[in-house]
Amino acid sequence: EGARRPRPDAQIDVNGYLRILLLFAAFAPAVTLSAQNARVISADAPAVHELWSAQLLVSDAVTPPAAAAPWEAVELPDRWRDPERYTRGVIGWYRFEVPAELAPASRARTSVYLWRYNMVAEIWFNGELLASTGRFEEPVTRNWNRPLLVDLPASAWRRAGNVLHVRLRAYPH
Repeated sequence: EGARRPRPDAQIDVNGYLRILLLFAAFAPAVTLSAQNARVISADAPAVHELWSAQLLVSDAVTPPAAAAPWEAVELPDRWRDPERYTRGVIGWYRFEVPAELAPASRARTSVYLWRYNMVAEIWFNGELLASTGRFEEPVTRNWNRPLLVDLPASAWRRAGNVLHVRLRAYPH
């Protein structure tokens, strides 16, 4: 059976989920976001690219691990409910290869939207830290299932080999 995709209108238990959306919108769009899905509204009809798979590395590293690290493929949303995962650690890195053709046009912007995460997260793009929601060390910042929207600067895009990393600190359930 293939990976299940939640229906946009479904009620979903999202504790511990990680879902990434790349939002492509005209400059200064009107954006409405709900807890169950994301809807972007703009006069220019932006595109939304949902990322449903990633590579995961459970690691305490404070900067993105190398591409040659022992990444494992995961389907999103990724639920940290497996007790074995917590024996390896509570901090994980998600790695996404982002096609260059998704780069913003001259007057557009591209953003990453984490609709919910548990507990603290960082967004890195091509090795540059773009956003951090707090402390990964105790006492850990408690961003329980909050949304996060981060712009990917046009200057950070490469012609090829764009990589988005999300660092996540989660508590065992």
